[in-house]
Amino acid sequence: MSTLKVGTIQDHANSNNALVIDGSGRVTKPALPCFGARRGNTSGSATAYTGTIIFNEEDFDVGGVYNHTNGKFTAPVTGYYQLNFVGFGCKSDANAMPVAQHIYVEMQINGTNAGPGKGAVNYFYSQSSTTYPNMQLSCLLY
Repeated sequence: MSTLKVGTIQDHANSNNALVIDGSGRVTKPALPCFGARRGNTSGSATAYTGTIIFNEEDFDVGGVYNHTNGKFTAPVTGYYQLNFVGFGCKSDANAMPVAQHIYVEMQINGTNAGPGKGAVNYFYSQSSTTYPNMQLSCLLY
């Protein structure tokens, strides 16, 4: 049996760290593609929204994988990616929209619903609350 002692693995072209192992054995992958994005402050407005939700504020974007002008995540390599969405539904009191509203959120791959059978979960909400209900959608996509 052999022992291979390596602290850092770099890509062959640019000497970027691809994998780092510290003295305690903790492994970090500094180039792991990930992003955190959100909509700017839109509180106080009850407006209908149809189409792609574009998160126009980025908290972080490792690898430049999220485009905040068109709302698209581009996977740099083929593989599995975990995507999560959290939002608020509309409420049904007199200060909100006057008629029952429905909210349907779906993850798409290249413009096609990534729904059941493809690893994604879609979210449907029908207005019935006097509060702003929490909407959550999580999916593992290939």
